[in-house]
Amino acid sequence: ITRLSFRICSDKLKKHLKTMMWDFGRLQAYISNKVRCMNKIVSVIIPAYNAEMTVKRCVESIQNQTYKSLEIIVINDGSTDKTAECVSELAVGDKRIKLISIDNNGVSHARNVGIDNASGDYITFVDSDDTIDAEMYECLVDLMDKYDADITHCSYKNINSDGSIVCVGNAGKVVSQSKNDAIKCLISGTLFAGGMCNKLYKLKLLNNLRLDESIVINEDLLMNFELFQRANKNIVYTDKAFYNYYANEDSSTHSRSSLRKSKEGLYVSEKILSMSADMPYKAEAENRVACSSLRLLSDYFFADDKSKYKKERRKLMDKVLKYKEQNLYGRKNDRITISMLRFVPGLYVCAYSVYDKLRKKKLDPEQNI
Repeated sequence: ITRLSFRICSDKLKKHLKTMMWDFGRLQAYISNKVRCMNKIVSVIIPAYNAEMTVKRCVESIQNQTYKSLEIIVINDGSTDKTAECVSELAVGDKRIKLISIDNNGVSHARNVGIDNASGDYITFVDSDDTIDAEMYECLVDLMDKYDADITHCSYKNINSDGSIVCVGNAGKVVSQSKNDAIKCLISGTLFAGGMCNKLYKLKLLNNLRLDESIVINEDLLMNFELFQRANKNIVYTDKAFYNYYANEDSSTHSRSSLRKSKEGLYVSEKILSMSADMPYKAEAENRVACSSLRLLSDYFFADDKSKYKKERRKLMDKVLKYKEQNLYGRKNDRITISMLRFVPGLYVCAYSVYDKLRKKKLDPEQNI
């Protein structure tokens, strides 16, 4: 009995030691993989124009990342305030920070200069008046490795001027998509935000690709469309709200600048459609053109000099009616808007002006296609 008991104990001990060795091997492999991932450099591009009040807060949120292998490139876009001085002070104690000063040519040009000077394995962008949570890049790099992805991205928080915070998502959901499925979401403005600041890209995707500097609205959407098209592997989204977007409530929905934005929004939508021929997301691209056309038509009725755009309104109304016949307006509100703009435009302008003051603005501009 004693000999049998000893044998049983010996077998249990061997089994236990074997399990421990297996677990140790897995732990060792995990640590080795983690170290390998953490050694990959993330280039962070920050365009900054007259941002002396916010740039320090922005850069410090990047310095405080749990992921430390960073290249922080601040593009001082011809600032006339103390933006450059603020960044230079931070760079004294952190060799990861690189300040590049250029003449003022807009955010797209500044981002392109940043891309030209990036040397990391991955690249991402942050606006100088925003911040990011400490775990953002560690999470996105981990997802990049875990899902063998070319692009990873997260959700965001909207921080209002009164200090109130609204999270978009933040349940910890992870969605791995093929590029075609991701492009469908990108074009239609569903599931995730269409900007560049909540995304991490493999730097090689940007080879010979730069932002269109001739447009100021939806230029990031157009860039994302082309980057998503270039992806050969998964595109992975987590709804964890790591990016902190500081909302600007200073302008009305229908303003002179809004008319220009709507024109450029339609331009981008039409360009996306032209690159979507025979693709699985062509229907989404067609719907986007229809919605962008209706948005521009609406803005024409809010223009200061309505008579100036009479010919453009008539031409665009014909297009919108054509899109309506093709059943491209699925939302009831869109169909009502078309009827009001066609038959009682004055009533529409009055009704929408009241509605615009009372409604809650959507957090992601992409949701207002």
